[in-house]
Amino acid sequence: MRKQEFLKKLDELKPQLQNVVIAQVDQGRGFPYAIGCNWNEKDQQWNIYRNGDRDEHMIIFRTSDEDEAFDYLMEMVEMQLEIHQKDLEVKKRRQQERMERESKLPLEEQKRLKEEREMESKASKIRQVFFCNGFTDEWIKGKRGTEYYVVRRDGKMYCHPRYIKEKRAFVIESVTNKQDAENEILKVDPDIYYMDEPEKEMLKRLDENVMANYM
Repeated sequence: MRKQEFLKKLDELKPQLQNVVIAQVDQGRGFPYAIGCNWNEKDQQWNIYRNGDRDEHMIIFRTSDEDEAFDYLMEMVEMQLEIHQKDLEVKKRRQQERMERESKLPLEEQKRLKEEREMESKASKIRQVFFCNGFTDEWIKGKRGTEYYVVRRDGKMYCHPRYIKEKRAFVIESVTNKQDAENEILKVDPDIYYMDEPEKEMLKRLDENVMANYM
């Protein structure tokens, strides 16, 4: 498979790849968790790589043959899609089992569990906005217990999306160093992100705030 064939196939798979596989061509390190292929002019070889978190960049295959390089990369893409599909099937089965268990609980408990899941889902999407802007993650032990922070890669910005149950909303707490995060000397952003507001607009507003105030 030549490079242009790969790019065409990748474009056809785009609806399936969204939020599942990040495949890059002709880039250096690129995004966290991406897979990709680039040409090394010095060695006259194609490098096929996989990225982890925290600047992990692992070259897993080298070849001077363009067809071999992009066949290999396409196999990686298809394998990740297959793994994702299996994960979805497992998730669907577990969700059905959970619903059956919860249907036997008192209505008040069912309501509480439903709200808890909605909150966790929204928190995950809020953190994803930070990840898309190059942040990573870290568990930090503070006075309130161990909490999940998103951290700018230079280590000079720690952010924690905090849920306020009474308002059904999130605020962003932030601090510029880990020690203050551990001591919970946190600045609270005045912007509020409500559970019930349109999600697309809320995440766009958050992204603009991250770009303006946390980068």
